[in-house]
Amino acid sequence: MIDIGWEISQQDLFSGSVQGLIVAALAAGFVLIYRSTGVLNFAHAEIGSFGVALMAMLTFRYDVPYWLAFFLSIGAAAGFAMVTELVVVRRLFNSPRLVLFIATLGVAQLAIFASIELPDVSRPGPFPLPPKLTAQEFRWEVTDHLRIGGRELLVVIVVPLVIVILALFLGRTRYGLAIRASADNSDTGRLFGISVRRVSTMVWTIGGALAGVTLILLAPFRVSAADAGTASLGPGLLLRVLLVALIARMRSLWVTLIAGIGLGIFQRLFQGNVDRDIREAVDVIFFIAILVITVLFARRATEDEGEWSLSPKVKAIPERLRNLWYIRNLSRFGFAALFGGLALLGLFLTKNSNLYTWTRILGFALVALSVSMLTGWAGQLSLGQFAFAGVGALTVVALTENGDIPIPFDWWD
Repeated sequence: MIDIGWEISQQDLFSGSVQGLIVAALAAGFVLIYRSTGVLNFAHAEIGSFGVALMAMLTFRYDVPYWLAFFLSIGAAAGFAMVTELVVVRRLFNSPRLVLFIATLGVAQLAIFASIELPDVSRPGPFPLPPKLTAQEFRWEVTDHLRIGGRELLVVIVVPLVIVILALFLGRTRYGLAIRASADNSDTGRLFGISVRRVSTMVWTIGGALAGVTLILLAPFRVSAADAGTASLGPGLLLRVLLVALIARMRSLWVTLIAGIGLGIFQRLFQGNVDRDIREAVDVIFFIAILVITVLFARRATEDEGEWSLSPKVKAIPERLRNLWYIRNLSRFGFAALFGGLALLGLFLTKNSNLYTWTRILGFALVALSVSMLTGWAGQLSLGQFAFAGVGALTVVALTENGDIPIPFDWWD
């Protein structure tokens, strides 16, 4: 056995398993939506975060009993996901999968905005727990080296129960069998009278409920009640969800459960045995693992490129319109209007605040332009363009602040 020098305690193993259960349950909803509809739902964690913000508001601002607020918040997350499917996914049902993937990024921003716009919770304190499981009332010392708090016990009880209910629903009910049939082969499902769109709505609703349950269970570990509406639970958690889902090959819910527990234990042991300065490096490890799994296992040589093209082919301009002078020069008119408007804009920027706002807008536009060039010329979509912009900005700051290297156009200082 290789000794890596890590201290492994019962408490670390248990706490890591609890965190892993939460990630596994969230990944189960992610995998379920992908298997049934072929959509990578990047709004999955943010929909759950909306349930977290609503839970804090109901319990602390309006004194709603815990369990009533719990189920209302789960219902709200499920309803948010259902509306997303009806309003966004269903309208783009026949579009390429990549278009739907991009749409979920917009839905994620909408969910964040909805969470922020909920009434503020002014009462300080930890995120709510059931009355009998608060830190002051519950502390179970199993052994000298293992203590279970109320928030851990809540996860251990609720998450396995939710997964068992989901397994029974998928395996024993008519609707669950319809979901499985649609996931295995949607064309065959249609031949047997299964409404694929109705199944899609059902799956998105279940996924939203799972997201709400898991994020509410995670919140006592991560945020306080007052910060529930503005806490960023989604992005970092989504990294772990993607890794677990890829390990499960986007198919098996039971492998998802095992992988989630293993990931939680590894994270707990890593962060408990390294210096404080490098604990966050676990995210880099998970990112590298995602890259390796994607390159080695998850790429499909037979993947239908049309399903993941950004847009359908543009029809050629009819011959009767092609010879019209304003049709031939339409692109020139667009460029003239754009750059003419930008040239005239300076006449109306009389305040520093306006200048700052439009400078930011132009910066965002340049990043968007880089995405357009990459997609239009190389046929690829990058979600890391802002990371590259950030690296450039940090490099400029490091060189100018620490290296005394002048940069041009320093008139904005």
